[in-house]
Amino acid sequence: MIEFFTLTSIIGVFYAYFGYPLLLRSLSPVDYRERQPAIPWPKQDTVRKITIIIAARNESAAIRNKINQTLALQKPASLDSEIEVIVASDASDDDTDSIVQEFSGQGVLLSRSPERKGKEFAQALAASRATGDVIVFTDAKVQLAPDALIKFLPYFDDLTVGAVSSVDRVESDDGKASGEGLYVRYEMWLRSVESKFGSVVGLSGSCFAVRRGLCKTMRSDIPSDFSLLLESQARALRGVSGSDVSCTYRAVRSEEEEFGRKVRTVLRGITALMACPEVMDVSRYGAFAWQVISHKLMRWLVPWFVLIATIGSLILADESLFFLLAANCSVLFFALAFVGYVMPEFREVRWIKVPLFFTVTNLAIAIAWTKYFRGVRAVTWQPSAKPIEQSVAA
Repeated sequence: MIEFFTLTSIIGVFYAYFGYPLLLRSLSPVDYRERQPAIPWPKQDTVRKITIIIAARNESAAIRNKINQTLALQKPASLDSEIEVIVASDASDDDTDSIVQEFSGQGVLLSRSPERKGKEFAQALAASRATGDVIVFTDAKVQLAPDALIKFLPYFDDLTVGAVSSVDRVESDDGKASGEGLYVRYEMWLRSVESKFGSVVGLSGSCFAVRRGLCKTMRSDIPSDFSLLLESQARALRGVSGSDVSCTYRAVRSEEEEFGRKVRTVLRGITALMACPEVMDVSRYGAFAWQVISHKLMRWLVPWFVLIATIGSLILADESLFFLLAANCSVLFFALAFVGYVMPEFREVRWIKVPLFFTVTNLAIAIAWTKYFRGVRAVTWQPSAKPIEQSVAA
């Protein structure tokens, strides 16, 4: 019995990080044109107007630069009108709202939540006022490339596409890649593989675009980047990764803040998935359900797989060469992670950085699970204290 659980756990770790993407690349793409929508979707051939919704919660230090940068974005020639900009203020109690109102003469609208109910509630309130055919959701500290809107639109020429996710790029103050950057690069690669197969299973919360019709029943109890993707699926539409649409944000200021952000992000994700368990029903969602299980659930089970695999390998080390090697590899792997933790000067060495990153990430996931089972839910939103990008051009 110990052998079974240990071997299963080892396979589970491998599958979550490597097996799933390899399977995606080996399988034939899913044809969304043959899917029957659960909810009828009026086909629209041309995008005539774009709305940009900027989510903000006490962003007085960043919002002015964000609005200026947004107003400076290049406008697609095919649009009939100017870009509509709405700032979704989650009941900010600093100078955010007053700064936004300074731009009213330039057409910037303020949508303020009457009380703090979270990012998604603020976004839904702003979306109800939007008039664009496509809505771009972004955050106050995120900087879009100047041609982001021009790059977004061609994806919507494909009538099977309901949502497009940007490619995130993380910059540190010293120009070095952080653990956050390493994780983001892996996620962006995996999304590109998912896009070629059929649909991504998560949009970038930093910046993504959707058809406005998907926002009519936008939920406020789960992250918008997941709920709007589920709405796309219900209408036989898919989400894709915009490989040429980039958005940039700075890494958080400290390792403690990065760790806390990771815990909050995973907790929000677990909460969303458990609120919509039907999305893992293969009979209802087909290949997309398998993708959600593989990308989301299996990844979040890795901490427990690692724990079982490590303990099991140590117990079985005297009985099998395979488990002896597994036990030694586990001890060496976590020893390298510990070296990286106590000796920051070695963290840029790849064979130390990767074990440290893996260990810290999965520790954050484990903490998120314990919080979830204790009844903690991440509904209200506290933006990470990322450094502010001062330039207007990306």
